[in-house]
Amino acid sequence: MIEQFRNIFRVPELKRRVRFTCLLLIVYRIGGHVPTPGIDAHALALFFQMMKKYGGFIRGIRLGSKTAEFIERILDRITLLGALSLAGISILPEVLITQMNVPSFFGGTSLLIVVGVAFDTVQQIESRLLMRQYEGFLRRAKLRGRAS
Repeated sequence: MIEQFRNIFRVPELKRRVRFTCLLLIVYRIGGHVPTPGIDAHALALFFQMMKKYGGFIRGIRLGSKTAEFIERILDRITLLGALSLAGISILPEVLITQMNVPSFFGGTSLLIVVGVAFDTVQQIESRLLMRQYEGFLRRAKLRGRAS
């Protein structure tokens, strides 16, 4: 396993792609400290003030700025996990081709598009079935917008 990991850095093309992905992750982390367009900091502060005013809280977290920091930290972690999984999916075809000699007809970008379209299709089918009072064909799946 360790030898296969070392072999990744012996292939110049794969080494370049891994380095590029690491640089993208660094840019992502730096960009995390830049205000996001479309999200108004004043509106968030107002939201947390209203949450405090009406008694909303998160168990174990003090009200006010501590709650805001906690929610921001959770959102950062979720975003980082999503970015890492997308980077892994986009590199997967290259690793399969170069390290395991598996013929692949999809690149990283097309694989991301296929996965996104598949999730969107399943979500649309579920919403149509729920609209017609069916329970759904994926009973154990936890999809956004699903009532149960």
